Parts: sequence; structure tokens; C-alpha cells
Amino acid sequence: MTADTPTQTGQHKETGQHKETGPHKEAVLLLGSNAGESRAVIEAAMRAVTERMGAAVFSEVYESEDATGRGPAYLNVVARVETAMDADSLRDEGKELERRAGRKAGDKAAGRVPLDVDVVIYDGAVLRPADFAAAHFRRGFAQL
Repeated sequence: MTADTPTQTGQHKETGQHKETGPHKEAVLLLGSNAGESRAVIEAAMRAVTERMGAAVFSEVYESEDATGRGPAYLNVVARVETAMDADSLRDEGKELERRAGRKAGDKAAGRVPLDVDVVIYDGAVLRPADFAAAHFRRGFAQL
């Protein structure tokens, strides 16, 4: 991100290709799951990010409490992605990954989310200020 962003050794790295071309932008995504086989869902989502969105670097997978108090703890991972996709396409792709993981309308309100993918930062702009400020995002972001 910036020269003062901490770098951690042992972070999980993967690279991938996507179909769009053009100038690459940096995006930071927050992925989370608290329903079903969360570890497997997060690992599959990490592979899909590199295959469908662009080359990515990931934080470690870590647990955080459900901020709403309605559901079980989440497994989270933060990804820094170099992508040729614009912000809207990236967000749409994240929603498609959620759908493929079995997410349905009302899951978040019920406190059980198979997969949540949020584009928190795109090309230096914070798109989701509440997520950017949240401790569960900051924990993973500090590892990138």
C-alpha cells in the first residue's frame, strides 16, 4: 500500500490471471465466512480471487467475533489485488463469489454468512469506511 505499511514474513501469496486488460489498479478486499465449512470456503475464495480478479497477496487467515453478536465468529482474510477490473466489476465479481459459496438474501441478518467479499479500498480510495476502521479488517491489513 504505502511505504509505511508493515510487511510480514510468511504471508500467503498466490498469483493468477484474469480476462480483462488495461492499466492495473490496486484493491484491498476483506473476505469472511462464519457458516458451514468456513476454512474451506475461505481457501476456495482465495483461489477464486487470484483466478478471476488478478494477482493477489493475502494476510493469514484469522478469527474475529461477529460484530453484530447474532452469529458465530468469522474466519477472515484480507487480500491486496493487482487488477485490471474497475471497482464496480470487482464488486460484482465479489458478489458472484458469494453466490457461488451459497450466500442468500437474509444470511447476514440471520448472523450466518457462507461468504462475504467486500472491496474496502480501490486505487487508493476507501470505498467502505466502516470496514476500513474495523479491528477485524485492520488486523489483516497490517499484514500486507
